[in-house]
Amino acid sequence: MIFDELVVSNLGVFGGRQSVRLTPPAPDRPVTLIGGLNGCGKTTMLDAIQLALYGGRARLAGRRGGYEAYLAGLVHRHAPPGERATVELELHTEREARMLQIRVCRSWRITKTGLTETVRVLSNDNLAGVLAFDEAMTADWADHAETLIPSRLASLFFFDGEKIEALAEPDTAREVLKTAIYGLLGVDLVDRTAQDLKVLERRHKGVKQPVELLAVRNARLRDLAAATREHQSATQAARQARDVQAQAQKRVDDLEEAYRLAGGEAFEQRHELEHRLTAAQADLRQAQEEMRDVINGCAPLLLARDLLADVAALAECESDTFRQRDLVEALPDRDNAVLSDLASRGVAPEALAQMRTVLEADVTARRATAARQVVVGLPAHAAAQTRLLLDIELPAASRALTDLTDTHSRLAAEGDTIERRLAGVPDREVIADLGAERDTARAALTSAIEAVALADETARRAERHAEQARRQLDEAHTSYAEAAVGVEQSQRIVRFSEKYRDTLARYRTAIIQRHVGRIQAEVLACLRTVLRKTDLVTDLTISTDTFDVTLLTPAADGPATLLSHQLSAGERQMLAISLLWGLARASGRRLPVIIDTPLGRLDSEHRRHLVQRYFPNAGHQVVLLSTDTEVADSAVSRLEPCLGRTYRLDFDRVKACTQIREGYFAEQPQEVAHAG
Repeated sequence: MIFDELVVSNLGVFGGRQSVRLTPPAPDRPVTLIGGLNGCGKTTMLDAIQLALYGGRARLAGRRGGYEAYLAGLVHRHAPPGERATVELELHTEREARMLQIRVCRSWRITKTGLTETVRVLSNDNLAGVLAFDEAMTADWADHAETLIPSRLASLFFFDGEKIEALAEPDTAREVLKTAIYGLLGVDLVDRTAQDLKVLERRHKGVKQPVELLAVRNARLRDLAAATREHQSATQAARQARDVQAQAQKRVDDLEEAYRLAGGEAFEQRHELEHRLTAAQADLRQAQEEMRDVINGCAPLLLARDLLADVAALAECESDTFRQRDLVEALPDRDNAVLSDLASRGVAPEALAQMRTVLEADVTARRATAARQVVVGLPAHAAAQTRLLLDIELPAASRALTDLTDTHSRLAAEGDTIERRLAGVPDREVIADLGAERDTARAALTSAIEAVALADETARRAERHAEQARRQLDEAHTSYAEAAVGVEQSQRIVRFSEKYRDTLARYRTAIIQRHVGRIQAEVLACLRTVLRKTDLVTDLTISTDTFDVTLLTPAADGPATLLSHQLSAGERQMLAISLLWGLARASGRRLPVIIDTPLGRLDSEHRRHLVQRYFPNAGHQVVLLSTDTEVADSAVSRLEPCLGRTYRLDFDRVKACTQIREGYFAEQPQEVAHAG
């Protein structure tokens, strides 16, 4: 991986937007030298690169307190209010046989509500193959940064040379080696996995037998047993109540039949019968009165209806005889008068003769009728009355007599029937006991029916109670079974976890023992490369248990242990650099190396060794952040064969900010005033 460009804006001493190109111009010129006096922003640039990569997870030299407070303090003090501070880092790396270019932009600003931070990542991982906003990589930038340079290994590649002397101290070296080796070999992941397993075991060891659930389940069992007994008892009581009801019903039926056979019903109806008899007898007397009225009228003439009819016919005939006699006496005078009048009027004699003949014939006929013998001699109105009697009055009397006769017969029969029934009504004393016994049986039946209804309701209530108890038992069974299964699973998980932790421990020991030898060789080779006293250290070992570093030095009686305090400050710094260099080489990762204050307080010989032997070989990209007294003219000359780019950080007192310019101190323009 290569860092191509670093851009800072309103960051620390850097006012406005400034950039520095970092890509080595050629593989044999991997070193970029950036010079700056104290306070011009060298450490800020080192922090800026780590800040772009890791954000809040970065181990920053200038960080004090919380992350947001650190970012707030990093905003250039002369930046306009609300202006963003920005760090942009562009890099490229190989991935799946192609070059992946990434530019990560981290910015933040202070608002009234606090500090807001934004991360935006561009990449050429698209169809066009050009840098463009990568939404997925932006969302998962923390994970992508770990795949580029794991944060746990960052201290091997980005460090302050002046502060690494402490790594030569046993306690510090032990911790650094442990951290680095764990990171390189992935042992830290193994340990974290083991710790997670311990947490998992503690959590599952805390899972106890579900005693309370078992007690609840047993209580539900007892509840169901009691509810079942209650239901069975209620069901039996309901069955017995129905038997009692059936017996009471049979008793009532028997007594009803006995009461009926004993005339009980007639006895109960005797008042009604007596009333009906009285009414029938009154109606009968009424009918008899009406019959007498009819008989007292024209009804007896019904017996002589035919004779009366003959009399009426004879009377009518005699009435006609009397009328013809009157006409015979009157008609000759009228006929003569008519004929005389007609003759006076000139009617022809023939016509008069014919009319006279007709009139005389008529009178002759009437005289024959008038000559009939009169027997009864009834007047004309008597004949009309007789005819009225025959046609109207006698038929009406006949119908009335018929209806009254029928009514009389019906009422007489009804009275006879009622009298017979009354005759069959028993005495009160005969059926009183039987009636009382029947009423008692009826009351008992009513009570039995009510008892059955109550018993049925009790049985249904008991059934519902039993069903509820059964459901509660099922729930308790389920809860207990699930808890029991959970306990069993927890026990199984604990057993497997313990076995897995044991395997991890053995794996951890084996992988450290396997790789620590190569790390020892790399560190020893680096140490011999940079030490001025090339024969000071003959061997170096790293304990796989304690990670203590043991140096061996030649002695008269053989190799002797060389303690840390026996080394000079410069030699301890060389040992620290060798540890970092050796670990970085052992990691096998082609990552940039950035060293702030690379030479520190070293003597000239050690400085020469670092300049000539370490910096050109520390990595395929090396960025040195130096003061003018560290990498001075002679050192620059020695670096010249591997030097790719040079920059200097100039502090402008007028603008109160640092400007990044190309060229090192020797090329500094005279018009720029330096800080300090």
